[in-house]
Amino acid sequence: MLFYTILLVFISVFFYREGKRMSQMRSHFLPDFNINASVAQIAAKQLFFTSICSAISGTLMLFCWIYQQITHRNCPKILLALSILIYAGGFMLAMYRCYQLKKDMAS
Repeated sequence: MLFYTILLVFISVFFYREGKRMSQMRSHFLPDFNINASVAQIAAKQLFFTSICSAISGTLMLFCWIYQQITHRNCPKILLALSILIYAGGFMLAMYRCYQLKKDMAS
């Protein structure tokens, strides 16, 4: 759980920094969205959304880890499932929206 939390913190920071670069139209990883300021802003919002989802997921997982360390019992499975669903759902939704945006740019 602790490894998952650390990984999500790194992912959250990465998407936050890349979203900042995207809003300034200086993205290195997604240069396709740098062609237009309004497109870059929409893509940056999706990257910030992914950053927030991973931060929330990491926080829930950290809470579960702390709970297990204090009580010496397993964390409720609903919190673990919710943590994974928040990150996976948020990531898929944001990437789908970026895919739609890129598809709209091509047409």
